[in-house]
Amino acid sequence: LYAYNSFNGELYRSDDGGFGWQRVLKMNSWRLDFSVVKGNLIAYGLSQLFWLDDGSGTFSKMRELNNQGLNFSQITGVVGFKDKVYAATM
Repeated sequence: LYAYNSFNGELYRSDDGGFGWQRVLKMNSWRLDFSVVKGNLIAYGLSQLFWLDDGSGTFSKMRELNNQGLNFSQITGVVGFKDKVYAATM
């Protein structure tokens, strides 16, 4: 279970169903949404996609995904299919 504080850019994880929370990442303070795709945590905002989950729970290998064709778009959701992540845009 994850929670994102957009005011200060901190991502939290709960391993006990929301009773306790641990800060796992501090990001730039921009508006982000999150989705779990094939067991991986994906962050998206405006026209950017980020792969956060490296399996360690520390997000030390966070990387930006290929955003080709998304310039000037606003991502509204993401979904995984086979080995790709697809973005719905407005």
